[in-house]
Amino acid sequence: MNVHIRRIEKEDINVVSEIVCRNFMEINIKDYPREEMEYLCQTYTPQKIIEISDYAHMYVACLEDEVVGCGAIHSSEGKEDESILRAVFVLPELQGRGIGKEILKKLEEDKLFLRAKRVKVLASITACDFYLKMGYTYKDGIKELDGDGLYHLEKLKIEKIFKSDFRYKGLIESYNRFDGMFAIFYYALLMIAYYVMGVIYANKDIYLGIHMNIALVSVVICFMIFRKQKKESIGFGERNIGKSIVLGIITASIVFLINFIPGAISGRELNSVSKLLSNFIYYFLIIALVEEIVFRGFLQTRIYGIIKKPTLAIFLVAFMFMSMHIPFQMGRANMDLLTFVSNNYITLLFQFGWHFVFNSMYVKYNSIVAPTIFHTFMNWSNYLFV
Repeated sequence: MNVHIRRIEKEDINVVSEIVCRNFMEINIKDYPREEMEYLCQTYTPQKIIEISDYAHMYVACLEDEVVGCGAIHSSEGKEDESILRAVFVLPELQGRGIGKEILKKLEEDKLFLRAKRVKVLASITACDFYLKMGYTYKDGIKELDGDGLYHLEKLKIEKIFKSDFRYKGLIESYNRFDGMFAIFYYALLMIAYYVMGVIYANKDIYLGIHMNIALVSVVICFMIFRKQKKESIGFGERNIGKSIVLGIITASIVFLINFIPGAISGRELNSVSKLLSNFIYYFLIIALVEEIVFRGFLQTRIYGIIKKPTLAIFLVAFMFMSMHIPFQMGRANMDLLTFVSNNYITLLFQFGWHFVFNSMYVKYNSIVAPTIFHTFMNWSNYLFV
């Protein structure tokens, strides 16, 4: 069933009022007295729907051009970190077909849901099981009807290390098929370029890594200018930059100590200051920053233009990131793909996994800063000692 969820419009008001009242009189009436349902029908007039849509983010579900359901979310009064779901209804004859789930999914993508730490629902006896199946629980674990015959449910959103910034979600939803197809083309171009670079290095002993990476970032910038996309779309926003820096420093310190302490204990000689500095600049500007712009800032975000499922999109770009390390080494060693993979599959698997780490750091604050800092130290700290 192809259900389209969108924000409510003026011409939807009467239909939404009718859908709500039909639910009261045909569905909820099985659990509540008739006079109460008739009173609610008198309350949920078109004017009442207008009032709700004025202070809430209200959505309608459409099958083709017909409005068949609705739902709304709004902030609790005076509490930006707490929101309330309400008025989730579907035409009685279409219930049980997943439309309600689609409406709730859309509400949980709304910024009022994403920024909240607690989301509350006043659920009817009729709808309670639906919300429980969707991850909501009884408030304080108490299953008890209030004076209006409603259950108090909630979803507590405990802050997690890899929680996505809601602006990141808004950005990836804005990309279309053109962005996604260009991302695929760009990846193919990158793979060919790196292979040619490897062949040149093998035959001419000329390393073009710096020139190639600058060129690849230039292509990204030109595409963004052409598409009129802001620098925030590849993680260069100012919002949460401080938090991203802290996250980057903490994770970078851990990986630095993991590499430094064993070498220091065993008495290994540190590289010279000039060597350490030149290595740091190289791994920061040419490797980490470029790879984060290309893979986390550009490819991972634009691929959503053609792949809407987050898990599939992330796994695909993780494969891209892993395979990006293959063509240069193949060309450099004059080695076929099967031989290279069989000799380096463990390293490739680690590179596949690193994408999930870098990407999680990126999406937490919609910032390229943390993964770039961590990525830099992860590479640089491997070359601390002679």
